[in-house]
Amino acid sequence: MISDNHGENWRLAEGSRGYRDHKPPETYVYSDVHSIATHPSSFDLVYAPTGGGFYRSIDGSVTWENLYKNTYVRAVWVDDLESNHFILGPADSVDRDGRIEESQDGGQTWRLASKGLDVPWKTSMVERFTQVGGQLLAVLSNGKLIAADLHTLGWQPILNELNGVSSVALFAD
Repeated sequence: MISDNHGENWRLAEGSRGYRDHKPPETYVYSDVHSIATHPSSFDLVYAPTGGGFYRSIDGSVTWENLYKNTYVRAVWVDDLESNHFILGPADSVDRDGRIEESQDGGQTWRLASKGLDVPWKTSMVERFTQVGGQLLAVLSNGKLIAADLHTLGWQPILNELNGVSSVALFAD
């Protein structure tokens, strides 16, 4: 859905059918969209982790390209400085064989970015990424929270005493 007037009215994005479609036409996004990210350099760069892979639109969601096929994705981090740099939380299916991967070439190639983690997680996956300064936080579907320095992507658990974490928010002064 798209709103051009701050949420007063909504319309279906051109590159979506609006219903669950396991094999959407090539330029359409898979309908099970988990989140949307735009790049600050251009609102035409739109990213969508879905139940059918990771999609990118370079024309404001009119057409879509699946950059990571045959995977289930709920979370993506897009580098504010480099629009071709992504960190993704793919899994083989819902909560099965989750891991963290990275692409620095716009999704042409992917590499495991799970240093310090015992992956794949058999019954878990990344739900959300949140950047806090030079660190990236990842909320896992099992309620755990992990963090990594963005330069090294060396992950470690944080706030181990908390269970059932479902989101993280950054509050600025």
